[in-house]
Amino acid sequence: DFAEARSEIRELDSGKIHVLQKGGFYPRYFDGHVSFVRDGTLYVMGYDLDTFTVTSPPVPTIPDVSNALGHGGAQYDVSDNGTLMYIPGEGLNSLQYEMRWLELGKPPVPLLGPDAMFHPRFSPDGKQIAYSKGIGSASDVWVYDVESGRSRRLTLDSKASDRSAAWSPDGKWVAFSSNRAGGASNIYRKRADGSGEVVRLTTGNNDETPSAWSSDGRMLLLMQSTAGSGFDLTLLRLDEEGKPIGEPEPFEASPNTEWHAAFSPDNRYVAFAAGDDAGALRLFVRSVDGTARWQVSDNAGWGPRWLPSGRLYYHAWEGQGWQASGIEAAIRVV
Repeated sequence: DFAEARSEIRELDSGKIHVLQKGGFYPRYFDGHVSFVRDGTLYVMGYDLDTFTVTSPPVPTIPDVSNALGHGGAQYDVSDNGTLMYIPGEGLNSLQYEMRWLELGKPPVPLLGPDAMFHPRFSPDGKQIAYSKGIGSASDVWVYDVESGRSRRLTLDSKASDRSAAWSPDGKWVAFSSNRAGGASNIYRKRADGSGEVVRLTTGNNDETPSAWSSDGRMLLLMQSTAGSGFDLTLLRLDEEGKPIGEPEPFEASPNTEWHAAFSPDNRYVAFAAGDDAGALRLFVRSVDGTARWQVSDNAGWGPRWLPSGRLYYHAWEGQGWQASGIEAAIRVV
């Protein structure tokens, strides 16, 4: 997310960069001032473009400006004479979610929240749920115990963004994404019971997120950010002890985005979402060896999950894009 983004000015002739502000996003310059958004509030500070210096500290000016931490956008603009227009919104409050227990034919039962919670994943035995909690450097991986109803924090680095857990098939390890080494977010793992030290699995220069662990424990699918195509899927092979064998290898890549992949129970196939030229997401299934590939959703679809029976669940829209009504769909892959 962009909760702790850095705003910069680049001189077009020389390419020299000047740091405007650390901890905020969506900067706009007007009449000797710079505005930006932090924690859902719009701030304004004085700035001298001739000397590239801050002339007055940031002052909170408008609370609750609609914004999106995921891509660093905010719904406001400023004219040259300082007239500002904006769309009111909940700001960071829009990240308040509930985790709910859902059974077919029954009303949802709240488990946790509301809070900034994301990416819930069941342990293989169904007794625990790993999830991300918080944003920016306050993001950590937590584990919820279904029987006791209690949560515990699994990652403890207070200066890192730790998120997006994936369970090993034996339930002993949790892989997650972290920028604790500085630079890009790479893949780490930690014992699910919290014991021992964090183990680093990758060292790439692009942000990586674990998507799914194969049932034999020998493959880990990753989502990797790329400069030209959003996200590609890569495959990290592991030995019997869970140690990496070489670097992540390309698995599914195109000029569009591929993400949210999941192995079939027999590890022969992978379901994933991929964007088309118009930006719409479709659900695909391909063989692990790359010899076959099928589109399995006519409308938008993403977030696939397999059942042991081979049935594939995914989130779908009846229409185009994110604005259409969401449904949970299921297909049987033969």
